[in-house]
Amino acid sequence: MKLLHKSILVILTVTLLVLLICYDIHKTRTNQIENFQSDFQTTIITSFDPVEGDSSTTVTLRGKGLDYIEEVTFNDVECVILENRNDSKISIIPPAISELNITIEEVRKSIDEKGTGIPVQVKLMKKGGGKTPETAVLLPDVVFYYIDKGANWKNQCPEQESEDEEPVITEAPAEDPEIDAIEGEGEGASFKEGTDLYFLHVTIPEMEGRLKKLYEDMKHKLDEQKRMSPELNDVNTLKLIQSMDSLNQYKQKMNIIRYNIHKTISDKYD
Repeated sequence: MKLLHKSILVILTVTLLVLLICYDIHKTRTNQIENFQSDFQTTIITSFDPVEGDSSTTVTLRGKGLDYIEEVTFNDVECVILENRNDSKISIIPPAISELNITIEEVRKSIDEKGTGIPVQVKLMKKGGGKTPETAVLLPDVVFYYIDKGANWKNQCPEQESEDEEPVITEAPAEDPEIDAIEGEGEGASFKEGTDLYFLHVTIPEMEGRLKKLYEDMKHKLDEQKRMSPELNDVNTLKLIQSMDSLNQYKQKMNIIRYNIHKTISDKYD
C-alpha cells in the first residue's frame, strides 16, 4: 500500500514538473517583449561582369537571393534593372556619365594617365529597406570602371603588342582584292558555311540562279500559250469571253430559280 502511494506521488510530481516546463516555454514564446518576426533576407553576389564599360554596357550580377534586391546604384545613382531577372541573375544598364557628374574628357584623361577608367561604387538596396543612400549596402570588393568605347577609346595593351598589331591592320586592305579576284573567277573559292562571305559568294548567286531559271520557265510557258491561243492576246476578246462566262452563270441561276418556282406551284396547286 505504501508502495502504491509513493508511486502516485512520484507520478504527480513528474506531471507537475512537466506542466511547469511547458508553461515556461509557452510564456517565453508568447512574450511580446522578446518575441519578434522578421524575414532574414540573405543575398550573396558571386559574379559581377563586366567590371568596365559605359551606359550602353549590360552588366550581369549572379548569385543567390537576388530577388531581395530592389535597386542597384552606381555612386548612389539608380541603374536600370532589366525584366529578365530571377533569384540567381540580374542584368542592369549603368546610368549615363552625365548623371554621375562625369565628363567623357575626364574618362579619357584617366585612361591616358592611369590606364583605367573612372571607378564608381556599387551599392544594393533591399526591398523594404528604404531608398536612401544611408540604407544602401556597399559592395566593397566590386568596382565598376567607366571607360570610353567610342572612336577615341584606346585599348589598354602593352606597346609591344600594339606595335605587332599595326602590320596586320595595314595588310588587311591588301586581302580584299584577292577575295574580289576569287569572286570574279567564280571557281576555286571556299568559304565556311554560315559566314557573311559564304552568304555573299555562294548563297546569293544560288538564289539568283534559281530566280533566273524560274523567270525563263514562266516566260517559255507564256510564249507557248500565246502560240497555241493567239486570240487570247486581244484584250477585247478576253473581255468578251469574260462577259459570256458571267452571262452563262447568270442564266444557270435563273434556271434554278424558275425550276424552284414551278416546283412549288405544282406541289401546292396540282
